[in-house]
Amino acid sequence: MYTYLVELLKSPDSATSLTVEQWKRLLSDARANKLIGPMAASVAALDAELVPDEVRDTLSTLSTLSTERTLAALYMTRQLHAVLDLLASRGIAALTYKGIALAQLAFGSLSARETSDLDLLVDPRDFKRAYETLLDDGFLCDYPSPTRHMFRQSYEISLIHPERGINVDLHRAFLPACHPLKLDLSNVTPYSMKLLGREVPTLEPTEHFLVLCAHGSKHGWRELRWVYDLDQLSRRQTIDWERLWRLAREHRAVRAVGVGLELSRRLFESPLSTSPISGELIKQTLLQVGGGEPSLAQRHAYQWSVADDWVSRARYLLWTLFYPHQRDLDFVDLPTSLWPLYYAIRPFRTAFERLT
Repeated sequence: MYTYLVELLKSPDSATSLTVEQWKRLLSDARANKLIGPMAASVAALDAELVPDEVRDTLSTLSTLSTERTLAALYMTRQLHAVLDLLASRGIAALTYKGIALAQLAFGSLSARETSDLDLLVDPRDFKRAYETLLDDGFLCDYPSPTRHMFRQSYEISLIHPERGINVDLHRAFLPACHPLKLDLSNVTPYSMKLLGREVPTLEPTEHFLVLCAHGSKHGWRELRWVYDLDQLSRRQTIDWERLWRLAREHRAVRAVGVGLELSRRLFESPLSTSPISGELIKQTLLQVGGGEPSLAQRHAYQWSVADDWVSRARYLLWTLFYPHQRDLDFVDLPTSLWPLYYAIRPFRTAFERLT
């Protein structure tokens, strides 16, 4: 499905044997996986005659798209500075990860990686106050539906500023409670990087690699670019492999990290640490890469497979069956004092929804 795109990203010379139909499929896959930028860089290294005339007009738009991405990345970086300054003025520490920070870390350019939002992590104790600060600045809650339990139930809140045209994903944790990753603002390594001449707090590369693997596994690696991020990050930054595995064991993310390493090695021949994961889990994951949104059953089955141990599986099962989700809060609005009742309501509400 994405074979030609992978080969082009690894080695532009592989495009010499592509047909017109393969070029069209390659363009489609690049758009679907948000890899137009890396593809454009690979195409730029080709001789002009290697690109069929029928495809040339389509490829010519890449230069325009590249300019637009650069301007958008510069604008988002300025907005990131403004949001961080706003939070700091209220005494709220925050760091940014993925997005434009990852573009600079892994690709060396703010515009090299497509992104549509700013991911910010704050201390859980500052979560509500950070949200209210952004509301005061003109942001609107985009998801979830605001409820009295939102700050207890949600690990992230998406906000949008309609006038400035920016989205912020505000996090108090990297992953929901069903995942054992306990890395947060209290225990990450202090690290910053320059974005447009300013030091901006972000994740240290080894910890960034861990979070990317956990994030990819959470979503079943359905986007090829998540694997490409690992490849580029490992090539541009120094990853402390011994520390990465120590963190993976500490956070019960050994299989998530192992899958990320093996995917990057197999697809992009990345120079990575040896992965202990192989066999059926890797085959299952390779079938999912670039495959779009999985079904609910597929998603649950994969999370069961990628979990490190039975403790992690039990945690995921209990969270799935009993932990209140947004639909439970929408189903009935209980007072804060009755929050524990949601644990009893959820299995019945879910069963009723499935039956009807």
